[in-house]
Amino acid sequence: MPDQMTLELAPFGRTEAGTVNPALPSQKKILNWIDKVRRNEIACKGIPVLYVQGGLRSAKTSGCLAGIQELLQDYPGLRVLMGRKDFNDLRLSTMESWKECRDRVFVLHEDKQEHREEWINGSQVFFRELKDLDGLGGQEFGVIFVSEPYELEQQIYFRLKGRLSQKGMPHMLILEGNPPNEGHWLHKQVVGDEKTPPVRPRANDPCTERF
Repeated sequence: MPDQMTLELAPFGRTEAGTVNPALPSQKKILNWIDKVRRNEIACKGIPVLYVQGGLRSAKTSGCLAGIQELLQDYPGLRVLMGRKDFNDLRLSTMESWKECRDRVFVLHEDKQEHREEWINGSQVFFRELKDLDGLGGQEFGVIFVSEPYELEQQIYFRLKGRLSQKGMPHMLILEGNPPNEGHWLHKQVVGDEKTPPVRPRANDPCTERF
């Protein structure tokens, strides 16, 4: 009887023949950015921030979630927060995509009342609405994933970064969603406009990369 079992993951699904679908170019860019953060190759101080924007079925969500699954596997005890402004929207979008992406074999327990997953290696995933953060108490996370960040107030964005303080873990804030309108705080923060240039990395500021 073999001592080890080989598990073939398929975060991007399988072909009709049953082979694993490879990552698309856009998904590879997301995974490469996450790997750079893990290797401390992001040339800035502060919390690394990735903002992925695109239209429907642009593979942005699956790319982000596949990278997060790898982090949960590789860093036992990692605490991940997944959120959106409204919980019902989160439940119908990100949470459904997460169930399709992550392999159930890693999950030890799903607490549907607390909206939390506990993995066999001690990692945890929390699903929360982000209308305000008081319900999070004093929780600290290693990774935060936000769906449709344009729905949020700018102050929530800054407060979320303050929650990325779990000791001994890589820290990153990943944002994904549809492009905001010009003049929106998120557009100014990441893209900039004629009057407001994009925020550039400075001492103690996040390093924001946009795909």
